[in-house]
Amino acid sequence: MKFSIYDQTPPEGYLKKHKMFYKGGIPNCMGREGDCINLFIMNDAFVLRSIFIYSDEKSSFKPITIPFNSVVNCEHVQIIDITNEIHITYACENNTYIIRLRSCKIYDFNNYNYCESIMDYLRTNNFFQKFGRMVQPTQQSTMQESPITQIEKLAELHRQGILTDEEFHTKKAELLARL
Repeated sequence: MKFSIYDQTPPEGYLKKHKMFYKGGIPNCMGREGDCINLFIMNDAFVLRSIFIYSDEKSSFKPITIPFNSVVNCEHVQIIDITNEIHITYACENNTYIIRLRSCKIYDFNNYNYCESIMDYLRTNNFFQKFGRMVQPTQQSTMQESPITQIEKLAELHRQGILTDEEFHTKKAELLARL
């Protein structure tokens, strides 16, 4: 499938831009899990836009704007030690959705800092006060998973080519030592 660079013109008035991988949570967006997107932080909303547009328009990520007053939670979630995501929970048409955005910096192991820098920016600039019905998180959440579950997730990342053999075996050894 062919793709081309999407219009890179940022929305007028954006304050901050972050490249992320879309991992799911937007109904009818037509995007694919793993699409590279730009997360724009506006004064009153998050705007998500695809970086690439596919020749098959049915599979292209459709831009979305999430007004801050519909956001009910925003948090940095560490899935396993090297996989960090921003989860934005928002209300739309009597439903609640969680958008999962993964750091594009997974390869350099600084993705914890990348995701946390987004959260720090939101905290420092009082964006949480603009969100609807939300308690400001004080720190990053960590999903408690067994070492076996974490190894299974690492194996999947390794199978997908996201982790090298060395990265996989090093982290696997650390997790096995916890048993």
